[in-house]
This record gives sequence, C-alpha cells and structure tokens, in this order.
Amino acid sequence: MSDEISSSNADLYNKLSSAIGKQSGKISESAEQVNLSVFKDNDPIKGKIQDALLKFKRNNGNNNISSSNKPAETHINPDGSGTKVTQRMDKNGNLVTETVTMGPGGKVLSKNSTVKNKNGKMINNVTTTYTYDNDGKLQKTKTSIVNGRGITTREDLYGSDGKIQHRKEEQTTFKGGKKLKSKAETDFNYENGKLSSTVRKGTDIEGHPYEDIRNYEEDGKTLKNRSHSYYRRGALHKDYYEGENLTNRMQGGLPSTRVVYEEDGTTVKETIKNEFDENGVLIGREKYDRNGNLIEKHDFSKVDGHFDTAYQIGKGDCYLLASINALSQTEKGQEILRQNITESVNENGEKVYTITFPGAEIARDSLINGTGEVNMGKLPADKVHIQGSYTVTEAELEAAAKRAGKDYSAGDKDVLLYEIAYEKYRKDVAQTIKDNNINPRKTQYIAGLGIANVSSEDKLSGGNAAEATFILTGRQSDTYIPPHPQKAPTCYIDADMNMHVTDESGNLDSDFNDKAMAVMVNNKPNNDVDGMLADLREDSRDGKIDNYAATAGFTVSSQEVNGQVISGGGHALTIVKVTDDEVVLSNPWDPDTNITMTIDEFKKAATLVTCIELNPQEQAQSNQNNSNDTGGKIQSLLSRINSQQPSRPVLTSEQRENLISFAHRYIAQHGITPSKANVQKILNALRELNPDAVKTENGEMYLDAGTEINLPDFDDI
Repeated sequence: MSDEISSSNADLYNKLSSAIGKQSGKISESAEQVNLSVFKDNDPIKGKIQDALLKFKRNNGNNNISSSNKPAETHINPDGSGTKVTQRMDKNGNLVTETVTMGPGGKVLSKNSTVKNKNGKMINNVTTTYTYDNDGKLQKTKTSIVNGRGITTREDLYGSDGKIQHRKEEQTTFKGGKKLKSKAETDFNYENGKLSSTVRKGTDIEGHPYEDIRNYEEDGKTLKNRSHSYYRRGALHKDYYEGENLTNRMQGGLPSTRVVYEEDGTTVKETIKNEFDENGVLIGREKYDRNGNLIEKHDFSKVDGHFDTAYQIGKGDCYLLASINALSQTEKGQEILRQNITESVNENGEKVYTITFPGAEIARDSLINGTGEVNMGKLPADKVHIQGSYTVTEAELEAAAKRAGKDYSAGDKDVLLYEIAYEKYRKDVAQTIKDNNINPRKTQYIAGLGIANVSSEDKLSGGNAAEATFILTGRQSDTYIPPHPQKAPTCYIDADMNMHVTDESGNLDSDFNDKAMAVMVNNKPNNDVDGMLADLREDSRDGKIDNYAATAGFTVSSQEVNGQVISGGGHALTIVKVTDDEVVLSNPWDPDTNITMTIDEFKKAATLVTCIELNPQEQAQSNQNNSNDTGGKIQSLLSRINSQQPSRPVLTSEQRENLISFAHRYIAQHGITPSKANVQKILNALRELNPDAVKTENGEMYLDAGTEINLPDFDDI
C-alpha cells in the first residue's frame, strides 16, 4: 500500500486514523495488521472501522487480494439487470464477498457469498439459484454450501402462495478420510395460511433412519410439541417434547420423555422421564427399566449443598464436570465443593451465591508476584482480573437453568453454580491475557490458565481436568501424559456406554501390545502410571475410591460405521475405582452408567491421567489441632492490639477483595485444613480485628483496596 493518501480519501483516512490512533496522512502497515482486539465484538465502532478499512484499501488500489481473486465490480443496467458486489470484514477478520446477479426489473437470479481468511483461503462458499414460473412467481431455489466440513445441497419448492412446500437435502461430510452422506426430505403443512407442522425424514451418516415431527400453535411460529426418533451410538431413541422453554430444551436435548430401545429396535430398554417447572427448567429425572420399574430418581429443584448427577449434553466442559464428579464421589470431595459455596442475601432481598476458587487465588498471586512454574514477570495488579471468588445471583442461576443442556450441564443446581462461576473466571483469564499482551500458549504451563485453544465466544468449552481440579481445590494433580498422546487410538462408546479401543486402522476390538510410557511436563509430572493405578486400586478395596479425585482423558467418538470409528475428539472421564484387572470410569454424558476397561486398554488409550490425594497425612494431623474456644481467643487478640502490645501482622490489600476469598487464601498460605469451621474462625477473627475495614455490599463482605488489615494468628484462635 502506498504511503501517500489520495485527497479524495483524506477525510475518510483522517477519521479512521483518529479512531485507531495512527498519524493522519501516513500509514506504515497493512489494514489487516490494525489491532481491533481493543474493541468488544458488539461495539458498533469496530464494525464501522472494519468497513472503513476495507473501503480505504479498495479506494487506494490495494485490497490485499491477488488480482486473480478480485471479485467482479458492481454493474447495474438500465433495465435493472446486472451484478451487485459488496464486501465486508466479519468479526474474525475474514473477508466476506457477496455477489447478487439480477435479471430485468432487478429480479434476483443468483446469490453467492464467499468467506476467505487473511491468507486468501476459502472458508465458506454459499451459492443459491432462483427459478421462477411463467407468471414470475418463485418456484424453486437450489443452494450449495461448501466448507471444510463437507458439501451440503438443498432444493426448496414453493407453492403459488410463495410459501415453501417441500425441501430436499443431501449432506456429504468428510471425517477421518472418509466421505459420509446423509439425506433428508421435509414437508411443510399449513392451516389458514399459517405453518401448522413440519415432517422431516431421512437417513444419518451411519445409514440409520430418523424422523422429526414438529407441530405449531395457531400463530404458525410457536412450537407446540415435537417427536423425534433417531439412532445414537447404535441404539434407537424416541424423544417427546412438550411444555415450556422448548427451543432451549431441544437444543439441549432435554425431552419430556425419552424411550431407548434394544438393538432390535422394538424392545424397550429404558425410559427416562424429565420433570420441568412452569418455566421449562429441569427439576427432576426418573429412569425406568424395561418392565417399568423405577431404577433412578434425582431431585434437581434447588441448590442443596449435595453434588448430584449433572449430564453433559451440548457444552464441551467435560473436563470440569469430570473433575467435579471425581470430587463429589467422596465425602472429603463433597466437603471441599460444599465449603467453596456460601449464600447471602443482597439489599434487594435476592439470594446471592459466592463460589470460591482457591486455585484461582493462587494463580492470581503467581501472576502479580512473578512466581510459579513459568515466571512471566510481575504483572500490574490492576491488569490481573482473576478473582479468588465469583458471585452468582439467583436470577443468573435461573437464567442459566433455562439454557441447561445447550449452554450448561443439565441436572444438579450446585454443579450449575460452579459452571457459571468457572465461565466468569475464564473470561477474567482471557481479559488478563489480553490486557498484558501475553501469548496465551505460554499460559498452558501455569495451572488454571490453560485457555490457549478456548473459543473467544465460548469460554467454558475446552480444557483439561488437572486445570479444573487445581482451580476447585488449590492443589496440583499428579499428572501423567504418554509420550505421544496424539497417537492414542480413538475410542468408541456404544449404546450401553461400553468404551471400545481401536487399532491403528480404526477397527474395533483389536489386540494390544503394551509399550513403555513416558511423561510431558505439566502440573506435577508423574511418569509412573502403574504406581498411580496401584494407589487407586488400594484405595478401592472397599469397592469405591475414598481418598483420591482422579480423572482420565481419551480421544473419543460416539460414531461407528461398519466396524470402524470415523472421528474423535478429546473427552474427560472420572475414575470411579480400580480393580486388579480393570479401571471403572464415569462418563459426564451419563454419570449414572459406569464404563469398564481393562488395565491394558486404559494404558493404551488414555491421553491424560490426573490424581490428587484428598486426605494427606499432614492435613489429618492438622485436624487434631483445632480449638473450639474461638470467641475468647479473639477477645485476647483484641486486648493485645488495644493495649499496644506488639501488633499482629498487617497486610495492605492491593485491590477490593471478597472476604471469603481472602480467608481461603489465608488458609492456603498457612497450610490450615480448609474445613468450614476453620474458614468461619478466620472470618470471625477478621471481622473482629478489622471492624472498619470489612465492608458489605449486596450481601457480599469485602475489603477495600488500600486497606490495612490486621491478620489473626491461627494458633491463637
């Protein structure tokens, strides 16, 4: 691009350069290099600057598109026919070119939309052609969509009233080097000119038939009910939807009733009945066997301090759910999870939950003080947005519960609180990385900050269980990673939740030759996977794990075609117990149903194994030192301060901090057992020693920035 700006574009460039902080009249880098990350995605000025950049580049003769790829220019004939071309930059910095071809009178004949990245590579290409009858009414459209996932073709037929009557679709998907096809046809039915129902039938990529029938209210827009039959992991499922919040529930896979069949497709295997409140929020689940006998029942109606089943459906946070499940299956883990949550009421009378993340506080201190496994230097405290605790209002909880299955897990409300808070934590991590211009890939070695591959829009999906366990407990996991995890076989989970290990060709049920395993540094590296399994085996002698929280990661696919697994993605599971020959796992997809693998299969397929001990000996000894005489000892501390005896240690807070978070940090730094009683002792002591420093707002107790705080001596209380 030329340094000189043409006079016709001076005003445009002056406005643009002012907005992006460049010197008017000169430019030293291409428009693609302009850093727009300082703007939020929904900031209207960002879109205006993107469009202005594109216009500026075009007007100055260089739009960074090779001449062979330059789009046709807009040309409209006097009769209205011609070609109209528009270009814009999307929020990801990709170039979108839209071309509309028109006949006489401006009637649209075709539309094409292409999306290219900054290197000119095609990301998506959509072409639609329009066919009209002799009267000029739309008769048919044909659409072709081409992208990295495959090719989709769609043909829509229209009636004389202009309403769509029938749709035919064919999708070709490329997975694992294979070309897989699915087909579907949909009929659209109307009453009094309003859409009354749609009936969609087809075959999936595995060749199984499916049917989707939707009925609408009289307005032709509001969904009344839905019946959906399909195959999942080789078994026929039939879902029935009715009631409120249907759109979210369908996206989240939460039907009113689900019937699962045996392999013959006619014999009922089990029936699941979900209970919803008046807002369509899941509040209970019952499961019945083939004979109609109740075999499971769950109450999801409220936060009750007990961490029950939560089902991962649409959100990719298996790592977090596997970690929570690993903790919740033991008494000590339930205690840790329960103590991290406190309830209060704000000034409006609304219930507020405070969720403390001990590991987040450690991560924050590491960044501010320049300590930790990877020292990136000391970061300014006002640019480290990570907090030790996060608040969730009752309204936030209710809103998230309506999106259960789609945006969060479905089931236990206590688990849902953790998901909401963890999402807030990760947003703060992303903001910290952005404000300090940190390469996010460096953060994968700092426990709790591994979000290098996390979507900019979805902060909850993607992660590993070691990270989550650290944030939840403040303790690093013993972590085993094989030397080449990317070469681990893809596993297939069938309808009975059995996990099959594949050979190098993706064939199921293959033999396995054990090979030596090594380790890659992460958290507390442990290359003795046999030793980790031995500890878990010893702890499982009574039939369950009592003293550890352990997880395992695998490359997993839920699809299998003709005996071969076609694709896979990372998935985390909870280790339930270990026997002499087998490892028993719990899958976040269905935590109530265990998966069993042989030891050899487990070692062959696991890409990550994490484990923390919940009751180390030093903590057990510390439990014996607890004292009940808290009140008297606090009074003793106060009298010593008031009599001007040598004062307690004093700390000046660098920024506003939640008091409960401060108490947990104090406990972690002093090696105190994080029991509820000990947390309460610290809170009582802090309030008594610092009556003017502790503030309350919306039910939250906090310390103001710059406040001098008298620290208690735990031995004295």
